Amino acid sequence: MATTRRRSKKVWNNNLLIFLALIIVLALISMVMAYFMTYHTENNEKTKSPGNKSLVVVPIEGTWVSNYNGTMLTIKGQQITLELPSVDKPGIIKGKIAIGKNSVTFIYENGPCKSVEGHYQYSLNEKGELFFKLIGDNCPARREMMSASWFKL
Repeated sequence: MATTRRRSKKVWNNNLLIFLALIIVLALISMVMAYFMTYHTENNEKTKSPGNKSLVVVPIEGTWVSNYNGTMLTIKGQQITLELPSVDKPGIIKGKIAIGKNSVTFIYENGPCKSVEGHYQYSLNEKGELFFKLIGDNCPARREMMSASWFKL
């Protein structure tokens, strides 16, 4: 009877060791998967389009309206269009934008401050409003315009 007890105790200990090893392996696999998923959703925001061109997911892409004066800012890829409200003749400024993780650089192709770079940090609040914080810009008109909050159209 003593050998049966020892044998069942050994089997139970072996089963416990196998169970613990399985738990450790599953935990390691879960950590690797979590790292992989986090890395690819936060740091590598590129996805493949049907034409094999890389598309970057940009949280500020779209059309925004200034709470300052009703200017409409459209961001599409690396292109921007500013539609300035005016009673006589609305002004349109076209330009380029370089978007980083939380910063942007504006370069107008026409209008005031043509070819002058403007650097800003951007953030979105819980209401979805867009804010630009000045880093450096030698264009007074753009500095004033970007100081307001923007809502998405």
